[in-house]
Amino acid sequence: KLGEYDEMYLKEGLDNATKFLKEFNRFEVIPMLGNHDALPENYHDESKSSLFRYAAKKYSRWLPQSALETFKRGGYYTKEIIGTEEEEKTYVVVLNTVLYYTFNKLTENDTDPIDQFKWFKETMDKYKEENKKVIIAAHICPGVSERYNWSEQMYNQYDDKLIDLITEYSDITIGMICGHLHLDTYRIMQSKDKKKTVIGFLSPSLDTYLGINPSIRLYDIKGGVIQSYVNYYVDLNKTEVQWKFNYNATQEYNLKDLSPNSMISLAQRMHSNRTLHDIWYEHMRADSHMYQCDDKCWNNNLCALEHPRNSEKDCYKW
Repeated sequence: KLGEYDEMYLKEGLDNATKFLKEFNRFEVIPMLGNHDALPENYHDESKSSLFRYAAKKYSRWLPQSALETFKRGGYYTKEIIGTEEEEKTYVVVLNTVLYYTFNKLTENDTDPIDQFKWFKETMDKYKEENKKVIIAAHICPGVSERYNWSEQMYNQYDDKLIDLITEYSDITIGMICGHLHLDTYRIMQSKDKKKTVIGFLSPSLDTYLGINPSIRLYDIKGGVIQSYVNYYVDLNKTEVQWKFNYNATQEYNLKDLSPNSMISLAQRMHSNRTLHDIWYEHMRADSHMYQCDDKCWNNNLCALEHPRNSEKDCYKW
């Protein structure tokens, strides 16, 4: 019955999503779990191994055995991305960041639930030794939520540790891709000495939560760099449902590429160029034309981009 959020409802959701994704057999699927793939919602830890095993069974057509084993343990894994050129062979490392979510009370006082940090470091050490390029993927990125009064998304101990680990491997990391917020935004993740940087890209969603237009994104990755991305969307203000081109990131923001230096410069330019910020802000909500942004909003949005560590919040205006 509609509204009963129980195990059957959760499994039916995973079944339906898997069935839908099977239709896209020309594309490689990189599955991961989100905070609503949990019972109760938002709650992931080692006690949820039955959920991880069930999802792994559904995802077995896309994942090698080695990835399935770690997925069944904690919802995280790594695999080669099929179809990349031999000289640009790329691997994806999928993290279960629901473990670190501030709504997940099961892990509030932990330090490394299901040994994910330990596994992540060992995996990245191996890829660094082999000189492999890596894309990190997760449902929840470090930092805050622009749509919920810039609220913290991870407990402090996880937010700080995750950024430390990600930036430690900046030389082999192409970037981090996330979802969760249903927003088009990004995070400039830097080591504490500011010498290493990895950009976290957050994509808008197919979901229309809070009236946001449905949106999808296509990344262009070459030579170990995210060259650009293109967003497409459906304008819900129109009576006819039609997917349309929204924007190309490098063209819209006059960037060479989406490397760390380019994304840092974009944030810096938005500090002095309110018009540029407002263009970016409109795209943040997939051009839904529903929200206004005052000076406090402008300031805090840029703080969210440049300071994703929970310990760096002096720039916010409340």
